Amino acid sequence: MNSRRLFLPTVLLWICLLVQSPGQGGEAEKLKRMNARKLDAKELPENVGWLEDTAGKVGERATRALLSGPDALEELALQLRKNEMKDKDGRYTTPYFYRQIAASGGPIRDEERRTYQKRVFREWRTKFPGSKAAMLAQARLHAELAHDARKIPNGTDAQGGKWVTMRRELEAAAVLLGQASDLRLEDPAWAATYFVSVDQLGEDPEGLERATKELLAKFPDCGYVLARAVLHRTDRREPDERVTTAAWLKGHLDSLPADTAAKLYALIYAAFGNHRGFSVTRGFLPLERERMVKGLQLLAEEYPESVVVATQEVALQCWVLEDRVGALAALKRAGGTLDLEFMMGSKDNHASAVSFIRSIPWNPLEVGVPPFSGYFSEMPPDRAAMMRKACAGGPAALEELIRKIRTEEPWDRHGNSNTARFFSWFDVKETSLDRVETRQANAILLERWRQEYPASLDAELASARYWISRAWDARGTTYAHAVEDIQWKGFRDGLAQARKHLMAAKELQQTDPAWTDVALDLLLGEGDRNDEFGDITDVMFERFPECPQTLGGALYSFRPKWGGKAGAWEPWVRQKTKALPEDVRARTYAQAMIIDAGYAFSSKENEKEIFGGRKPEMDLLWKGLGSLREKHPDSIRYPSAEAMFHCKYSGKAALALKEIKKLDGKVDLRVWHSYDYYERCTNWLAWKLME
Repeated sequence: MNSRRLFLPTVLLWICLLVQSPGQGGEAEKLKRMNARKLDAKELPENVGWLEDTAGKVGERATRALLSGPDALEELALQLRKNEMKDKDGRYTTPYFYRQIAASGGPIRDEERRTYQKRVFREWRTKFPGSKAAMLAQARLHAELAHDARKIPNGTDAQGGKWVTMRRELEAAAVLLGQASDLRLEDPAWAATYFVSVDQLGEDPEGLERATKELLAKFPDCGYVLARAVLHRTDRREPDERVTTAAWLKGHLDSLPADTAAKLYALIYAAFGNHRGFSVTRGFLPLERERMVKGLQLLAEEYPESVVVATQEVALQCWVLEDRVGALAALKRAGGTLDLEFMMGSKDNHASAVSFIRSIPWNPLEVGVPPFSGYFSEMPPDRAAMMRKACAGGPAALEELIRKIRTEEPWDRHGNSNTARFFSWFDVKETSLDRVETRQANAILLERWRQEYPASLDAELASARYWISRAWDARGTTYAHAVEDIQWKGFRDGLAQARKHLMAAKELQQTDPAWTDVALDLLLGEGDRNDEFGDITDVMFERFPECPQTLGGALYSFRPKWGGKAGAWEPWVRQKTKALPEDVRARTYAQAMIIDAGYAFSSKENEKEIFGGRKPEMDLLWKGLGSLREKHPDSIRYPSAEAMFHCKYSGKAALALKEIKKLDGKVDLRVWHSYDYYERCTNWLAWKLME
């Protein structure tokens, strides 16, 4: 899925909006006036040329050297480090060199590429035993081989050999990085290889911090490599590690001279966005507008002829700063050529940039929409630290923690079950070595918990959650036709274990929504929507009708890809809640609507998948939203939802704006689904409310 910012064709988007809110002649006049503010950008080229290598053709030269062998590799490595460390675009060349020679790909001279690379790199080390470049190249190759192993489906690797291979390759990379440590302060490619390795290892925070500080001290303009450090932090699974990334980066940047920090900030943002998409980047790194504008200005002054710098600015002006004038100037400066890598690897993004530059310049800030300040997470920031502490304390600490949650704070301020969140800790995906080790530790811990507390229902439920996760890791996330027999066996075996533990904890069904949360995940995997689903959801609606986690689990099974029928969930919810008190029924209906509405509204295809042409019962929805807001006054979930439904259904822009102002620029993706849909709604507000 392309994660760039989505710019729908202007005419189609606003026709949709006009159809949604018909009837006022004044609104046509508004649109006419806004069209008059569009940039006169007729001179923009419909097609451009593309740079697909660095200015010094490092990719091409590295490939030729790899084909030629050790002498050519050693010569080019030294040439780049000694004489061509930076190219005319300000890019450091050596990280691109090592990336290219260790990259995966097709055979080389009828020899499997990895076999060829291993052989040639060994010959390089043998012929030049003191070569730090050869050591670094082999370290990078080991890191790439670890990544190859990581991609092996877990279910085809019943003995866990892929993780043994990964560990071996990354340990070999670490040894070679140590041997080549003289390059730490001479070549940013050392840090690039280290970051690639530690990202898979998932550990060594002290080493990461040291490498970052060294890189900032010696190569403070190397945004490409420094972005790897930022990526590593945002790849961490625990919110308490991720949400500190912006403050962590700001602290490092503030230690640099202001101009240096501004340029580096723009370079890091461009490289990060290139990897993850700019919507994601803005979520992790809320925009420091003045610093970025200053950085882009300084880079343009320093590299006025650079296509690469101009391309980076086009991307940032379009998809971060949202400045059409700045984007137009940068695109003109590029002179009909763009760098493919910094247009996120897709030539289609030129058309997206041109479409943005030519689009109507809606400015939601003009009508009072707060500036975007980041994504909001409902997960408590200290949840990971709390769970790690309890796990370290062993079964007794886990028993105490779940008892404390149940008695003191079973629900959070948004209406989510804190007990379900507790048990979700044991849903560990094997994505890196530290996650594998966490899962292995969990298996041992859960076994101890069941032995030391044989009557503990919580130990059984945690074990059920654990085995469902194991089952899905065995199956993989690919389509069913591509799943191998050994993967299906691992999937079935994991689900069977999960069912055994779930049934042992069945007594919790009446008192804790966490049991239903786990049970619905199990049924989804088993794929048998029989009477059991009805029995489980009957209890759910009787005991915990408003819980978002259990409602979401039930509704997910209605999606067509799981054998459900589009839109069938809505009458099902109304029928199931008929016996509830009216206010509870309304809140439950509104919660059900919120769960998938943002996803549904983001495209016509999604809306058809979720609603199947049905429209909600509006009176019940509005009543439920009002009641949810009264019950959870400190939550931004419900103002977000009310704003979204006003934009979609009522057309009451003033009321939508009132709710959006309460969000203080935070976007709750559990409601909006994507920044792009939130932006479409705020642009609609700008159109509706402009004078």
